[in-house]
Amino acid sequence: FEGAAGDEPGERRDVDPTRERIVKSTLALHRELGIQATTWPRIATRAGVPVETVEAYFPTQDDLIMGCGQHVLGNLRLPPPERATEIFGDAASERERVRRLVDTIFGAYEREGPSLEGVRRERAHLPLLDESLEQVDVSLDALVAEGLRPRRPDPSSIASVRALTDVTIWRALRDQDASPVASVE
Repeated sequence: FEGAAGDEPGERRDVDPTRERIVKSTLALHRELGIQATTWPRIATRAGVPVETVEAYFPTQDDLIMGCGQHVLGNLRLPPPERATEIFGDAASERERVRRLVDTIFGAYEREGPSLEGVRRERAHLPLLDESLEQVDVSLDALVAEGLRPRRPDPSSIASVRALTDVTIWRALRDQDASPVASVE
């Protein structure tokens, strides 16, 4: 997951700068206007390219959503479920496990919380959004389950901790001017 954004230690991925500019412009518009309200002409204007260029890279809304989704999922840098144990490997206490859990989740929100909030608002209308959120949910569930070990957490405990570490809680803390560090604590 350290390479989730495309970079492995010591090597850079090849990035098409035009595609990257289109995706970043699209994500900004998604946050400002909403996903469904974002049009190719607005994207083109924001990215500084002709509409035909946007259409060449992303012929359909689904293509655009998938491109943006890959970007957001990479930026979240959540570990895949099978690597959740790596977050807690040398934690000396339950308190340290919980702090690492919240730090990992809130760190992901610091990077892409606004995108997740937007996706949640429109997931019922765009099935591809729901698929992406399911991937995030599986990773978060695995993190929480691992963070609560060795207590052998049941589904109710996992659901409770997920609620307490939800993006809406992170947003409420940040909106009350809590720093990222204070939010985790």
